[in-house]
Amino acid sequence: MTITCTPADRAGLLAEGLRLARGGDIAAAGAVLRRASDDGRAGGVLKHLVKVLAGAGQYAEAIIVALEAARCEDPDPTALTHLGFLLETRGDWHGAALLYREAIDRGDGLARWRLTQAYERRGELDTAVEVAREAADAGDLGPLENLALGREERARDADATALFELAADGYGSRFAGSWLSARRERSGDRRAAVEAARA
Repeated sequence: MTITCTPADRAGLLAEGLRLARGGDIAAAGAVLRRASDDGRAGGVLKHLVKVLAGAGQYAEAIIVALEAARCEDPDPTALTHLGFLLETRGDWHGAALLYREAIDRGDGLARWRLTQAYERRGELDTAVEVAREAADAGDLGPLENLALGREERARDADATALFELAADGYGSRFAGSWLSARRERSGDRRAAVEAARA
């Protein structure tokens, strides 16, 4: 099945659907956005419908559409990540974690970062590190490096150093190696700073 809505049609319908949503006519906005998505085949447009539904408090419908956006002919798994973040901010941690995991399974790298940060905010550092390591194993060092930076910002020096060492030594992160080198130089350990810079 091919997408039949032209890019110009899609852009016009998307603008109209978002205008209707801003005006509070969620049902009409949904119908127009459905047309813009070619009846559910264009996940990028469905992502906007997810935002409209979630903004109107229709979370059950938003979840259904987010899953549809991630699984359709032209998928966009970022809809799952976006909705996961909205659920997390509303206190639905378990629903958010499920959506983040589904988005990860469908290839959205941002979802790993969001899930890592969510576990860290909940005080579950070991699980956050586990998710960050999964990302690093998949070639994405961002969640691990960001987790280390977050620990440093919260004055958790031992945690930050251990995470930067893992990123530098275990995964070859140049950013983490530079951070370790600078940290060691500031602490007066010149030899260790040179070693870290070489890594």
